[in-house]
Amino acid sequence: MSAQLMLTKEGIQMLKKEIDDLTLDMNGAESGSRLLLRQRIQEINAVIEEAIIMPEDREPGQLVELGSRVTLQEQEFMDCFSMTIVHPFEASHLHNRVSILSPVGRAMLGKPLNAMIHAELPEEDSLTYRIVDIQNCRR
Repeated sequence: MSAQLMLTKEGIQMLKKEIDDLTLDMNGAESGSRLLLRQRIQEINAVIEEAIIMPEDREPGQLVELGSRVTLQEQEFMDCFSMTIVHPFEASHLHNRVSILSPVGRAMLGKPLNAMIHAELPEEDSLTYRIVDIQNCRR
């Protein structure tokens, strides 16, 4: 039995837009490229078909999980920022969505409120944050 694939409503919309863009790209592509584009479209369609849309309603959470909206406090300058833990298909720095497989996502997963987390980032020192708020999808 495979794990459930959970995506946000925005993530599903983003994948559908990618299908539209790839379909347009197929018109001018050579046959080899069209095959790769078709395969990608099939892959995305399979993801959309299997996906469960995460509820948008939130409630205070005890542990960070897929779909959590987490507020972190950076420990050097004490700045706070929020992000949502998502499937890698919909990770976006611009939309404050971090992949559950990223260094920060992996460091947060399963951690409770007020926990200190340390994330090793490529080409940077480790970053230290405190989890100051967790909002989970309402079940």
